[in-house]
Amino acid sequence: MMRALTCEESVSTSSLVALMVVAAAEQFESNYVLSPRKEAGMGDIVKVLFERRWGAPVTVSGGSGPGTQITGPAEALSYFRGWSHQKTVLYEAAVLTCREAVLGQAPLRRSRELFVAACKRAC
Repeated sequence: MMRALTCEESVSTSSLVALMVVAAAEQFESNYVLSPRKEAGMGDIVKVLFERRWGAPVTVSGGSGPGTQITGPAEALSYFRGWSHQKTVLYEAAVLTCREAVLGQAPLRRSRELFVAACKRAC
């Protein structure tokens, strides 16, 4: 089932805060704590999974047009390239998680949740 995001849609403050806290903690952990994941070096081959798709697409509407359908983290990253809204911590967490999802290092569900939250926050 496809669900359009609109600026009129309300977002629970507690769910947004919870997402932001979890995202900030994950970002802090990935930046400052030794991780069991091996970081890729210049000579390593990195498999990128552009074909990964969410279970349900997200339609982002920004006005009177039909909206843009985003089906996975790779498309979300492309959408974020043209992002004209404020780049909040939630936006940064969504970009980071979508990058990790494309590399197979983050769950698709998490990348979708953060993408939706960042879009709702921008409204």
